Amino acid sequence: MVRYVRERFFLGRDFGELERLNADAERWLLERANRRTHRTTGEMPQSRLAHEQSLLGAVPDYDLVLEEPRVADAYGLVRYRKVRYSLPEEYARMPVMLQLRVNGLSIVVNGKVVKRHKYAPIGVYLVQDPADLPKPIKPRHDRFCQLAGQVAREFGDAGRRYADLVEKRAPHAPLAVLREVLDRHDEFGRDVVAPILQKLVDAGVVKRNLLSQLCYRRRRVPKLAKRSRPIPLIAVEQRSLASYDQVAV
Repeated sequence: MVRYVRERFFLGRDFGELERLNADAERWLLERANRRTHRTTGEMPQSRLAHEQSLLGAVPDYDLVLEEPRVADAYGLVRYRKVRYSLPEEYARMPVMLQLRVNGLSIVVNGKVVKRHKYAPIGVYLVQDPADLPKPIKPRHDRFCQLAGQVAREFGDAGRRYADLVEKRAPHAPLAVLREVLDRHDEFGRDVVAPILQKLVDAGVVKRNLLSQLCYRRRRVPKLAKRSRPIPLIAVEQRSLASYDQVAV
């Protein structure tokens, strides 16, 4: 076809603009090329085209996709071409499969599509669905509020700040940490526990048994109980020291 068009249409033709060339080509197709009898088929191309179009069926959809394996990081993000795409947090640190299509990518886990994203625009390096963000911290439950209130009543502002630190930095055993403060208060008293608690708050340190260790290091020697009866006076015989100068026989 290239040779046919070159020798029958372009050869010897003079043109200066693309619009004129296209108009001449359409006229040449309608008046000459498509009206001739094709020597292979024995039919005119325009008649043959109409016949073949009537025999064509519907073209099935073809899923053009490329797959690349990945592993989601601890934040539930998957990297592709320097861009991180989010997926639900329960799939963090899991192996996934990226399905890359013309209009976007899909993230597949165990054969199931768990997330779809459009490709990031130029200059954007994080595509994150707000639904994939970690769930907000649950509110304090009743028992924690009760213990935190007791600590705040005993130690004032330092107690409230310490309870806030416990909630943020000791999520696995907050009740035990707060009970430790109250137990040491009952054992050593406020004057011993309060300065230690204030130092822990200022340093932002929350660690189970640390308060107890510091209290035991600084504990005071217990005072002896006062006697209810006075000590009786005992009369002692007074002797002259000259008696010790005698030589024993």
